Amino acid sequence: MFNSHSLHNIDIFTIGVQECSIFKIKDWMKHLKVFISYYGFCEVTSIEMCQMFIIVFVKNDLRVFVENVESSYKPMGFANVIGNKGGIVISFKLLGYQLTFVNCHLAPKPYKVLERNKNVFTLVKSIRIGEKFADFDVLADYVFWQGDLNYRVDYNFHETVAEINKKNITHLLAKDQLIKLKQQNKVFYNFQEPEIKFYPTYRRIKGTDEYSNKKNQSPSWCDRILVKTNRNLEIHYYDALESIRHR
Repeated sequence: MFNSHSLHNIDIFTIGVQECSIFKIKDWMKHLKVFISYYGFCEVTSIEMCQMFIIVFVKNDLRVFVENVESSYKPMGFANVIGNKGGIVISFKLLGYQLTFVNCHLAPKPYKVLERNKNVFTLVKSIRIGEKFADFDVLADYVFWQGDLNYRVDYNFHETVAEINKKNITHLLAKDQLIKLKQQNKVFYNFQEPEIKFYPTYRRIKGTDEYSNKKNQSPSWCDRILVKTNRNLEIHYYDALESIRHR
């Protein structure tokens, strides 16, 4: 995944993690900084909250053009105090463009759709970075929103696996909660998501095409990346690694 060829044409690099052991976050971030710096990147800033963190790097020769670096967080776990759920944000200007990066972990369980929607709106309204947020508008030239959004496929486990075995991604995407809600302008409106051409990542058994059954919950695309901008944007790659397991 990381090599000099894959990073050659990249100016900004960000990593967002959820459900990381709170005892290992410091080590993870330390090793990432050392590793990425080997390829000519330097850290803009990072922020952590309980089991999640986000870190942003830019190429060394661009660091002088970075300004107004800010970060913020909003816990939304138990009693809105525990940070195992919620979101963290980094924002800065690069060459005059305002860039905002969000990493989140929203409410779990297939039926908690409205709670996930509420998490998103609460996160946007609660975090103050740069200019004040207005309703659901994040005021930046580019907003990159990543994380475990936890939206599910509206099928049970066996129905979903049957469609996967038939390689029927299109049919499953029609049952994806997030896609349906975006089409109805109920959440993440004006955000783009690249076309999904990979199979669900949630509950995939590491290194295989098989899925483990947890309380009949369907395999789903819980981990997502969305982008909001009024400027030109060309997306080259959007995929998942089979060697990575989403619990």
